[in-house]
Amino acid sequence: MFEGFSAELLKALSQENITGNFHHYGVTEKDFRGNEKLETFFSILSTNVAENGAEFVSTMEGRKYPFYGVQWHPEVNRFQWDPKLQFPHSKNAVRVSSLLAEFFCQ
Repeated sequence: MFEGFSAELLKALSQENITGNFHHYGVTEKDFRGNEKLETFFSILSTNVAENGAEFVSTMEGRKYPFYGVQWHPEVNRFQWDPKLQFPHSKNAVRVSSLLAEFFCQ
């Protein structure tokens, strides 16, 4: 899913706050790895940290099949401009959103 991303953008994903995370539920890496069906079907691509400090699986993709899952909102960087919500709109945040849209439209 991230194979078309530049090294600079992958670094930004790991170091900058550029994803829209505002969920109350998620799957911890421990629970993911403890579930044989999830562990054998999907690969974890990223984890993130919730506001309460809990680390959760934020991106995964199928090992054999083109199935993908995100526990974040890639669309908000380009399309959500509500001033009450603090979504990132930096160049890197918008680029991530655009590249994922391109990936899913192929």
